[in-house]
Amino acid sequence: MSSRRLPFVITLVVLLVLALVAGNASARSSSQRSNAATPTVGASGVWFCPGLPASLQRGVGRVTVANLSTTNAAVTVTDLPDAGNATTVTFSVAARTTVTKARHTLGAPGALTVEAFGGSVVVEEGIDGRAAGASAPCATATQTRQFFAAGSTLRGIHQSVIVENPYASDAKINLTLRTNIGVQQPDAFQGYDISRRSRVVIPVDTLAVRDARVAVEVDAQSGSVVATQTLEYTADAGVAGVTVALGAPAPSDHWTFPGNVVLAHTNGWVALTNVGTEDALVDVQAAPDQKQTVAPAALTIAPDAVKWVQLGHCGGQDANACLAVPEGVGYILTAHAEQGGQIVAQMLTRGTDTRAPVGADAPMGLVDPSRRVAFAISRVRAEQSTTLSVFNPGSVRATFGVTLVHDGRAEQRSELQSVGIAPGREITIAVAGTGKHADAAVIVDADQPVFVLRAIRTSTNVARSGGIVLG
Repeated sequence: MSSRRLPFVITLVVLLVLALVAGNASARSSSQRSNAATPTVGASGVWFCPGLPASLQRGVGRVTVANLSTTNAAVTVTDLPDAGNATTVTFSVAARTTVTKARHTLGAPGALTVEAFGGSVVVEEGIDGRAAGASAPCATATQTRQFFAAGSTLRGIHQSVIVENPYASDAKINLTLRTNIGVQQPDAFQGYDISRRSRVVIPVDTLAVRDARVAVEVDAQSGSVVATQTLEYTADAGVAGVTVALGAPAPSDHWTFPGNVVLAHTNGWVALTNVGTEDALVDVQAAPDQKQTVAPAALTIAPDAVKWVQLGHCGGQDANACLAVPEGVGYILTAHAEQGGQIVAQMLTRGTDTRAPVGADAPMGLVDPSRRVAFAISRVRAEQSTTLSVFNPGSVRATFGVTLVHDGRAEQRSELQSVGIAPGREITIAVAGTGKHADAAVIVDADQPVFVLRAIRTSTNVARSGGIVLG
């Protein structure tokens, strides 16, 4: 080989090696999936919103995009419809503002992919009716597994799981239903193909018929997906109500629910399902805000089993079936599985008559505390109040502040700054009330890791949800 050609050959080899390294790094990056049990992580440029069943999307469905930064964002929303071709809608979200769109203005019923160019946005979806509201964050990452613990298919209840595949290649899923009468794996949803850039609405109530307790697992054999669950209670089920929740991407041995209270004319439960291969020994504890003691529940949950523990209104039930939390008293709920048991936990609250302040509410439990959490919205149409419950699980005092992002500014009200929480305690603060505020994104900044849960109250419902963890 000519000595004059040697430098050229060496250069070519180096370039090829660098290209291979870059390609492998890109492949690794695109295939990474979150294994944490917190559904969403970080303000992102791409969001995946599986949506609600078509009947709800057409009526009161809505999507909110909040821009937290000082830079304007150009947003492209791609609708992946249940029937027909994909369509796109583009709009701008100015710096430090929120934009809420009625779902039908973004295209036919289906899943959405929301892309933001510039700015730093967070996205939520849900319903906004005259008397009810529900909201959950969209996802920033797809998953290979997703879980829901609280579901029911009794008369008048429509339980649906919506699974989105936003990518350009097909995905294949297996569906597992863990019920009060045993585990079910419906043949029609084993190795079920979800075509590229589409979604499937799975009517769980037609697969597990008239089961009081139904937990759901979506397992992607190939590809990765995003799943949400809706529970729609019709008049045949008593008090009407709708819930929406983004699935947990992993089980855990510990779950936390801040901001709870036993309300009159309601029933509440924590649903627990064991997705591991060994018995799970689970302690469920309620720590009231006041100086009261509530006996914990100690449960043994077999693999693939689901158990519910009632919360308040026990009427003499055994402590392992009901936590005797007094009515009107706030409390923190925790569920802990010994020896690393793999469980999923979700709460469910239902109104018992027309005087109930809650139609239906089903927040997923929280796993990891965070220093910075955001919510895209702070109000719905019939909202009466919006509160944040902040729990300090650590051993030192935590201090946090709340920023309301709206109308081009980041508002920091004095009463929402430098709020202190003692170790092992929580505080609930109001951030909004009817007629007192514009819709705003909410950011909670703390100097110690904390758990944060938002509650939006209307005259007939409470919609609670964890937030979006910011980096």
